[in-house]
Amino acid sequence: MGRSGGGGGGFRGGGGFRGGGRSSGGFSGGGGRSGGSFGGGGFHGGFGGFRTGPVIIHNSRRYYGGGGPSGGNGGGRGMTVLVAVIAVLLFIGVLLASGGIPSGGGVAKSTVEREKLPASAVQETGYYTDEGGWFGNANRLEAGMKQFYRETGVQPYLYLLPNGAVTSVSELTEKAEELYPQLFQDEGHFLLVFCDDGHGSYNCGYTAGSMAKSVMDDEAVGILADYLDRYYSDYSISEEEIFSNAFAKTGERIMTVTRSPVVPVAVCAAVVVVAVLVFLTLKKRREQREREQKRTEEILKTPLEKFEDQEVEDLAKKYEDKP
Repeated sequence: MGRSGGGGGGFRGGGGFRGGGRSSGGFSGGGGRSGGSFGGGGFHGGFGGFRTGPVIIHNSRRYYGGGGPSGGNGGGRGMTVLVAVIAVLLFIGVLLASGGIPSGGGVAKSTVEREKLPASAVQETGYYTDEGGWFGNANRLEAGMKQFYRETGVQPYLYLLPNGAVTSVSELTEKAEELYPQLFQDEGHFLLVFCDDGHGSYNCGYTAGSMAKSVMDDEAVGILADYLDRYYSDYSISEEEIFSNAFAKTGERIMTVTRSPVVPVAVCAAVVVVAVLVFLTLKKRREQREREQKRTEEILKTPLEKFEDQEVEDLAKKYEDKP
């Protein structure tokens, strides 16, 4: 059995706590393109109780407007080129501000600098329990989970229940709390209990050890929830790859701080200003050269006799004007 299809997921939050010991909570997602939700200690307060799932970006309308009308002269064409250059620079700035290519959009940013746990924090165990019969390729599943372990020092563990066995986030959270001491003898694990509801959505409960929670804080769990929701909705990949990809991408993201958009945007703005100044300066010089060249050509085309006749006419007019 694997993930269920169809159905209509919603934004359902789960309870959680973060105290002096372990940290627990839960989240849900799926429902085709609906996105997921996350509930944990302190998370709902900072984000109003709901999270926008990463897949929403596929439903957004984006503007791909064409260039402005070009003029009939060289100046108009030059301005059109300048506008195009500015548009490209601003687009690059947006990409940099979002931390990469558009496909990375919709996943929460990592704003906290986290330290990898020391090797002594974990007594390495297995990586999953499959009571739902989803997995047939352990290596494919564990590849991303082991990458997460290497990146963070936190060993992840996936406990997958049969589809529809538990549909309550709070019950899954309690399940995670109950299983943690049964499975591990250290405080460096992150246990995720996952259950597909059989209608195209899923619910999760989790518990992070007292040491693991320094890495898997509320923001980090929210990032995992985003990636899990994204890959669960991608039917081009296997069930193993859902979790392998989600953990691998989460490990990469949470161990780096997402760059602020201020610097790249400021750089782009400076480049635009310089480009405009250079363009205006060159345009002014070109127009001045064209005027001088036109005047020189007019002088060269004028016969010498015309200059002499003009002098005589000016002298005669001078005497005629005298009283």
